Formats: sequence, C-alpha cells, structure tokens
Amino acid sequence: MAVNLTEPGEVLTVISDGPGVVDEELTLALVQDGEQVDVKVRVVATKPQMLNGVLRHHLTLEVLGAQMAAADTRLWTR
Repeated sequence: MAVNLTEPGEVLTVISDGPGVVDEELTLALVQDGEQVDVKVRVVATKPQMLNGVLRHHLTLEVLGAQMAAADTRLWTR
C-alpha cells in the first residue's frame, strides 16, 4: 500500500489492493524505523484504477481527530 499526503494535516491518499466504502472508518498502521503509529481515518472517496495491468483502488482518507499532529505522516509518505 502506498500512502501519500495530499493536504497537510487533513487528507491522505492510498493505493490499495481492496476497495474502500465511503464513510467507512479504518485504522492505518504506519511504520517507520521500527516505530508504529496507528492513525484513524475515514474513507471520503474511492476510485478503481488500473496500474500496470492490475486493478487497484485509489482511496481518499480523512484523518479523524487531532491525530495528524501526533503522527508526522511525512515520515511515511512518498
């Protein structure tokens, strides 16, 4: 799964093997240098797309609460 920060402090985009459901709440376990931070998110949009001939799902996720301040997502995004 690839995670990208699109709007600092608010929205993440994820390329996933599985589809998301709008308004579904998920927990992302972001790991860097052996440290894990669980970030609660809500699916705000989902769009299927073909990547290298394989069906993937582009999910737009809203970070719930004030977790973004505690989780420096720049460490996990590309």
